[in-house]
Amino acid sequence: MRFPLALVVALAPLAALRAQGATVSGIVYDSLAQAPLTGAAVQLASADADVAFGRTTISDSLGRFRFDSVPDGHYLIGFLHPFLDSLGVDAPLRELHVVRGRPFRLVLAVPSAKGIRLAICGVPADAAAGAVIMGVVRDVRAKEPLGNVTVVGEWLELDVTRQGTVRRVPRLEATTAANGWYALCGVPSDGSVALIARHGGDSTDLIEVTVPAHGFLRRDLHLGGDHGAGGAAARVTRIDGVVVSDDGARPIPHASVRVIGSGMTVRADAQGRFTLAGAPTGTRALEVHAIGYFPGRFGADLIDGAGPLLLTLSNAKQFLDTVLITSRQTGDPLRSGFLDRRRVGLGRYVTEEEIARFRPIYVTDILRRMPGLYLEREAGNEISILMRGTFTDRCTPSFYINGRYMRGLTASELDLFAPTDRITGVEVYSGTIVPPQFEPGLSGCGSIVVWTR
Repeated sequence: MRFPLALVVALAPLAALRAQGATVSGIVYDSLAQAPLTGAAVQLASADADVAFGRTTISDSLGRFRFDSVPDGHYLIGFLHPFLDSLGVDAPLRELHVVRGRPFRLVLAVPSAKGIRLAICGVPADAAAGAVIMGVVRDVRAKEPLGNVTVVGEWLELDVTRQGTVRRVPRLEATTAANGWYALCGVPSDGSVALIARHGGDSTDLIEVTVPAHGFLRRDLHLGGDHGAGGAAARVTRIDGVVVSDDGARPIPHASVRVIGSGMTVRADAQGRFTLAGAPTGTRALEVHAIGYFPGRFGADLIDGAGPLLLTLSNAKQFLDTVLITSRQTGDPLRSGFLDRRRVGLGRYVTEEEIARFRPIYVTDILRRMPGLYLEREAGNEISILMRGTFTDRCTPSFYINGRYMRGLTASELDLFAPTDRITGVEVYSGTIVPPQFEPGLSGCGSIVVWTR
């Protein structure tokens, strides 16, 4: 049987395409980071038991992959990546049917935040508290995951009732598996959680993390190696960083960067750049101060080989420009509720009359007399005010002057803002026993409140 020449020409490309096979291509996507996933091992294998076909390729810097010359047939395709292993989940397999050599393009993706939450924690009893924080705890010295570590998460909840505001501090604990993996299920989404890891005599600093609205947060933690080392902490060789405004447009010159609890304070240069050398390794808390900016506190992983730190501060001017002073009596104890709180007796209180009898030169002279408060001199002769906290013997309290939150003040800054001849009252709250209006977040370190006329 003879075919017309035109039909033979038309069938020739189709026959060649079948002989050559199909192209199966696409991208691997990280649904959590909302970015392509580089270095994924994409595997294509025949789903027919009597057909031996299997190939593997690696996704490129844009997450792309490609298989050429794939014969017609029924296939399964999926991918492997260390990120999936660290999450403790598997990417779902996809089915595809290659027919007549036609190209096939698809997207392979890391499961969504909701899918990972369901895989790790199951269906939550309370949808409002169905978020999860997970990660891996690593030993800085051994440079490997660390099992049997206790990870604690706490957060602040305020319930407004007819009887008043009820303050609760829920607490979750998890113990890492042999591969260092942990998960805290049931934390609130779109909120802040205080996080700390402990192993023997070693611990991270208490850091504050923000859980996204989608309800999943990956936060690895690093222990500095105090355990098994006679209590001697490892020291980081060098970590560089820069302090910038929160819009990222301007470096902040001469900012002060302090590694909490280490006695180390460094000063940024005129371009906002700084270097930490000799600081204790691990997940640490940093405090940053700069003139004209609100102080900031940051959790940072101080590890040799880590990338540069980017620390951002908010400009005080953008808030203070709109402040209208309507009264000179902001520090009046009667107006502030000072006397009512003193009658309840949750903290320690100093009245204006007691201050007049004591005649202190500085407000820090008042604080020195209070048990559980410590004034420690650090590098550069700066004095820090510390307090006995829930998680540690030394931590930095929150500061309020006339009801306004002033984060991480040093002793000299507090003396400047609150001269003793204008103080009308002082309140000191330790640990978690803090009135809700004087607790900016779950720090576990209490607050110092000063009222001035």
